[in-house]
Amino acid sequence: MKRPSEEAGLAAILLAASLVLAAITPFQVTGGEIWGIGSATLPIALAVAIALLAAWLLVDALRNQRPAEEPRQRSWPIPVMTLGLVAYIAALPWLGFYLSTVLLVGGLARLFGEGRILAILVLALAVPAVLLVFFERFMIILLPAAAWN
Repeated sequence: MKRPSEEAGLAAILLAASLVLAAITPFQVTGGEIWGIGSATLPIALAVAIALLAAWLLVDALRNQRPAEEPRQRSWPIPVMTLGLVAYIAALPWLGFYLSTVLLVGGLARLFGEGRILAILVLALAVPAVLLVFFERFMIILLPAAAWN
């Protein structure tokens, strides 16, 4: 007998929560708008993106049901990832956004099994660069600089 994985339940909860957040955010966040982009734009975009990913996860979890007796996978990456995020937040004031994010993305890529050093390096350098351009050029939100700047 096959049963839906626990990921299906988590995905359904995440989907519902993100849709609620996307619906109520415009009423909770107010601020000046420039060219239709205001203080609610990014939270709504993130909630919609999370909703889309949760829907994808839900469909995948329901289509690929696993047998009831399948053993659980080890969950050691979750505490390691949590510690990495705590270290990232602690390092932001001293290392700044770019260097801290390079270290975080590179570490997470390695943690989740990427072994090609060149791929990790390209990913770790490209992701913060794209985020930096997006936030500072388009959203006009300054990201933390390193303490020595």
